[in-house]
Amino acid sequence: SHYGLLSHFSYRPIPSSVQQLLCEVITGQKPANGKVCEHVVGILARLDLDEPERKRVARLACRRFRAARTDEDGPLIRHHLAMLFLTDADQAARELADWLGSIPPAERDAQAATTLGTLFERDSPVSQALAKASATSLDTLARLAYRHVRREDDAERRTGRCTPGPRDRAEEARGCIQSALLGHPGAEAYHAVLRLAGEDSCSISSLRLKGLARGKAEADAEFPAWLPEEVRVLEEQHLLPAK
Repeated sequence: SHYGLLSHFSYRPIPSSVQQLLCEVITGQKPANGKVCEHVVGILARLDLDEPERKRVARLACRRFRAARTDEDGPLIRHHLAMLFLTDADQAARELADWLGSIPPAERDAQAATTLGTLFERDSPVSQALAKASATSLDTLARLAYRHVRREDDAERRTGRCTPGPRDRAEEARGCIQSALLGHPGAEAYHAVLRLAGEDSCSISSLRLKGLARGKAEADAEFPAWLPEEVRVLEEQHLLPAK
């Protein structure tokens, strides 16, 4: 069965011989339950899709996300957003921001925290999609995270073992998005971090973000280290012997 196939490869290496079959299963019928959704996202994150196939899956995920949004089906909204982030992170960030903006203010923080925590908690396969997002999309996600998962509402950390709850996952997501923005090269990401620091209501966090922005600017300004082969070519072809 399709469920058996998804279950089998959800945590196993995926041979190239079954990649196309798995892609067809993933883009077939809508998932029947949350466990199937989990298998689909885990497999999609590991499929080596070519560009036409990636775009096809992204279009399908976007259509299904919008349908789930119309039906106000929260779990399916988050599932199809996950699929969209894995195939077109920039479009997914726009769709997420637009959807959250349409939710009544009294419900927006809770929906945002649940969605961000589901998508970008520490061990989520969707977190890897942030590496492919543009600085503009990371800026959008960071603003959403800091606006709806406010630091002053963070859960107090307790010693000993405890099972992470929705708030813990939302805070992990905020940190994951912040790390992705800080790790993104270029001036656009640097200025986004500075804007974020200026908007954050927590002064300690603001100072820390500004410090991280300075560190990011310094790292971006450093030239990459020369490879041994590059040094050899320089010495052989461009340096004159001493006289």
